[in-house]
Amino acid sequence: GVKTAPVGGSSRGRSVSPSASMSMAELKEIAATGSGRNAVRAKSLLDKEAGVRLRAGERPADKTITGEDREKPVRILDRAKGSTNVEYQRLDKDSVSGRQTPDVSLRSLSPSPPPTINMTNTMEIIPESVNFGFIKVGQVLAAKISVNNVGTENSRYQFSVSGESDGYDFSVEEVPRGVVAAGIREFVTLHLKAKERCEVRGTLVIKSQFDVAEVKLLGNIVEEEELGKVKGEKRSKQVWVVES
Repeated sequence: GVKTAPVGGSSRGRSVSPSASMSMAELKEIAATGSGRNAVRAKSLLDKEAGVRLRAGERPADKTITGEDREKPVRILDRAKGSTNVEYQRLDKDSVSGRQTPDVSLRSLSPSPPPTINMTNTMEIIPESVNFGFIKVGQVLAAKISVNNVGTENSRYQFSVSGESDGYDFSVEEVPRGVVAAGIREFVTLHLKAKERCEVRGTLVIKSQFDVAEVKLLGNIVEEEELGKVKGEKRSKQVWVVES
């Protein structure tokens, strides 16, 4: 068993052998007032206890595995401020083994989001652009665009198209009705009517009480006899023919 020490801090530190069953306060007293093996063992037990607490997640993230202050605190870039990939600053200048700890970035852990996603603070729009490809004069094509409320509040959306010309007409056919709750994905359907040979360049504008997002609308209207001769980018997968 543990020997009983005489009354007094300094005599206790010198005579009592530290053990894991002691309280933190007792170990700290022995480490501070003891000498020789007792003080060394008390400090070792304190260091071990600190390491156990760290691995259990009881210490703040500004400490290293040995309990020392980090060179820089962990910093996470806010996705809502336009960062598509979360990046981390260096956590430790040196690892526990003494080797340099490399910077860690989410880019090295997983692929970047597809470039067809348009992100704002509260909206995720897929795709960010729609290519109608080559459209025959007289055709009507449709495209479906998803709008995801990635904010924390309910949203109401308004949809409009800019960039129309005499050669084609855009119309918004189906839109979310009423309030869209946070975390809910809705869809908007857009129609393009080709009237005469020209290049299609338009923009679908999506507004909420928090944000504005834009979807580029591209394409080329050609005569029927030209369809088999012209080449260009493929039609977006969100597009289909309504009237041929």
